[in-house]
Amino acid sequence: MFFPFWYKALVAFTLLLFAGNLYVFVRSPIQSIAHGQLLSADKIITGAGTLIATFVGAWLAFRFAKSARDQTREDDEVVAGNLALFTVTSMWNQTRQHWKEVIEPYRAREDAWLNLPVSPPLNNELNFDLKSLSFLSERSPVVFQTLLLEYERFRLAAHLIEEHRRIVLEETWPRMVDAKVGIGEGRSVADIEAILGPGVVKQLRVTTGGIIKNFEENTVSLMKLFVDLRAALKAAFPHRKFIDFNFE
Repeated sequence: MFFPFWYKALVAFTLLLFAGNLYVFVRSPIQSIAHGQLLSADKIITGAGTLIATFVGAWLAFRFAKSARDQTREDDEVVAGNLALFTVTSMWNQTRQHWKEVIEPYRAREDAWLNLPVSPPLNNELNFDLKSLSFLSERSPVVFQTLLLEYERFRLAAHLIEEHRRIVLEETWPRMVDAKVGIGEGRSVADIEAILGPGVVKQLRVTTGGIIKNFEENTVSLMKLFVDLRAALKAAFPHRKFIDFNFE
């Protein structure tokens, strides 16, 4: 944490003053005893009072510095928590939108493996700043672990969309064109499988099945992560505000 020069100078002066007063307070009795003199009560009270006052000043300076560091750390952690919540909502929005617009109309169809539309890729650059969220690993380790798992699940979903897009654009459609299969032409499933070949058919079935399963589960698990993460943040910082989101 950065402290201004005046604050550093004040702390240094306070420490020097405390060291000087401590030296005088200890040295005076020693000299008096060496000369056979007794210290008066006024001198003892005055010296002790000055020494204590200086010590208290130095202690308060250190307490202020610690309090400032703690406040800065808490502010940083609250910001990191809100950013993580926002990232979760962004992941859920993309997942939910893709589910409703692309997947849901085809998920119960037997020909979903062939006719699931090609869609734009997800934003796989969404991620969490794990260093700034490291405090969760101590305060809420289960939530922190879930956050890491959901991040990997979202990346898998993004990968499946890209892989499906590649298979369709680079393998499925070119083979259909070569076979002169027109759009909307009524060909049997057996004919289509023969045109595409077992390798491409297998890729389409596996990828499509993975997309349907992953997106259906992620829409639920991301909502749960948001609720659990927000609850953990509120428990750690009960007097701070965190973003909320209405999942509809």
